[in-house]
Amino acid sequence: MSKFLLSIIIPTYNSEKYISSCLNSIAKVKDTRVEFILVDGLSTDSTMAIVQKKRSLFNEIISEKDSGQSDAFNKGFHIAQGDYLTWLNSDDILNDQGLVRLLDILERKEHEWYAVDSLHIDEYDNLLKANRAGNLDKLAIRFGIINVGAPS
Repeated sequence: MSKFLLSIIIPTYNSEKYISSCLNSIAKVKDTRVEFILVDGLSTDSTMAIVQKKRSLFNEIISEKDSGQSDAFNKGFHIAQGDYLTWLNSDDILNDQGLVRLLDILERKEHEWYAVDSLHIDEYDNLLKANRAGNLDKLAIRFGIINVGAPS
């Protein structure tokens, strides 16, 4: 059994405009079943100063040159200790009620992977679009032809 049920990687680079909202959403849902790993690509703005004020939210923080977002994901996934892996972009926020529900589902370990719904909001929290994971066709999944929306 892994140390954590879920590992959430937060890739970031020069995210000072949105990182506070992201961190505030993490603070609302801090749960011992979740590991939060921030991977920064050596931001040149105040991103890391903002992150350091909320250092206690993270199990691990990496700040070093990388080759972009995919490289940051891979660095985080490499050290992650969760049974399940996902990510939260630094300009995204977590839904506190949704994460708790997800963790309860993950604890049952009925499936190897899950896809979740996501909401697209603007900077004023107005809903722009909703992506529903829905019932994915098992045959299509087996052959890898369904594109699951990030960060499911």
